[in-house]
Amino acid sequence: MEVKKTLDAKVEPAINMVVYGGPGVGKTSFAAGTEKVLIGDAEGGAVFLGLHGIEADYVSLGKWSDLDELYKLAKDGGYKTVVLDPLGELLDKLIAQLKTEGYGTGRGDNVVLSLPGWGVAKDRFKAMVRKFRDLSCNLVLVAHSNEKKDEEMTTVRPKLQASLDEDVCAMVHVVGFMKSVAGPDKKPVRRLFLHPTEKYYAKDRLGVLPPHLDNAKFDDVRNLLLANAQYVKMITHEHKENNFLPQ
Repeated sequence: MEVKKTLDAKVEPAINMVVYGGPGVGKTSFAAGTEKVLIGDAEGGAVFLGLHGIEADYVSLGKWSDLDELYKLAKDGGYKTVVLDPLGELLDKLIAQLKTEGYGTGRGDNVVLSLPGWGVAKDRFKAMVRKFRDLSCNLVLVAHSNEKKDEEMTTVRPKLQASLDEDVCAMVHVVGFMKSVAGPDKKPVRRLFLHPTEKYYAKDRLGVLPPHLDNAKFDDVRNLLLANAQYVKMITHEHKENNFLPQ
């Protein structure tokens, strides 16, 4: 029997991030690049990971209420990372459910979400993200990209209606924009941009990440963050404040 000291216990704080980009650029492959990962697949793309030799557990999310079962699995299944993919599809499923709850307006195939319904949708969606974020495991939120015009400037941002992209990005540590670019040998490279520019939105709360990473996996971002003592201290404090880590 081994006697252990409580102060020797190592607790790695959870990292949460948004990765977004165009279709087929490799967002899901990036998110699945870690051990003990559980993917909540709302679009049917996770099944193709095996064709690229990527092993991961996944659950198909056919309707909004399926997130309840995913949460139970994430909480009790021993997973280190949860992926929600993609956010836009999940929002569509929430809207479909709200229409059945009386928040729609119109008739037949022309039923749209009412103004009060959009308020409910925003509250429920943010509550869902917060619920998964506050688990003791890492969270990767996958989203498509969208051009957003603001006066004379056009910026690429995560694709979510009703300004939910701003709300969700404010809730995470890192936001990365992914696109395919030509590498030094002219071969395509999956580049993850981590610093914001006038052309696209990105976020690194303490500026400890490089401007971009090529052909990276989620573990590459996570390891860079956990190697920074100031970042670990900040995240650990956040988790303690919210009772997500032992005091």
